[in-house]
Amino acid sequence: MTQKILLRLNLVLLAFCTLFFLMALSSSRFFPYGFGVDQSNPASALDVNGNATIGATFSGSAAAPANGALVFGDVGIGTSTVNTKLDVKGDLALREFGQNIGTGTSFNNLALNGDYSFIRLTGPTADFVINGITGGYDGRILIISNRTGRKMRFANEDAGSTAANRIYVEAGGPMEIDNQGAALLIYSATDSRWIAIGRK
Repeated sequence: MTQKILLRLNLVLLAFCTLFFLMALSSSRFFPYGFGVDQSNPASALDVNGNATIGATFSGSAAAPANGALVFGDVGIGTSTVNTKLDVKGDLALREFGQNIGTGTSFNNLALNGDYSFIRLTGPTADFVINGITGGYDGRILIISNRTGRKMRFANEDAGSTAANRIYVEAGGPMEIDNQGAALLIYSATDSRWIAIGRK
């Protein structure tokens, strides 16, 4: 008798759970536009309030950065034919950040905003030299636009900056950038140096 009662209760519970699941699927929270993860009012087809990990290698073993994503595998944007880690069919924008570095003429271990790759530099009132830049990590790209009205120079391997913040400049440098010009640098973790790309 007890087993029959338990069986009936289990069947009722199963029916209730099935009904609840079907109601959830048919609600506007999930369809036709929006599945929310920790989000009761999704604004997109998939709306995640927090971070996300994608790919078998990272899943269950690596945490994505706060409010960010960790992806193992290739990512295609605007294309279904993905040939590289990041394959973009279309244009790409790096938003500008304006930074005033002060009125000095020589900058060791210059700290630029680490959230941006495109820096519009202002501040100096005379020609100036950058001897080193903090925040280097493998492959980081910096585009530094000179909007000071003065000549901007990058010194080669200047001892005034910490070794890992120094810059390699072609032929021993310095590299000179006139007002309204721009410099392109990329960081090499192997060399522990910024590498200046462009003219001497």
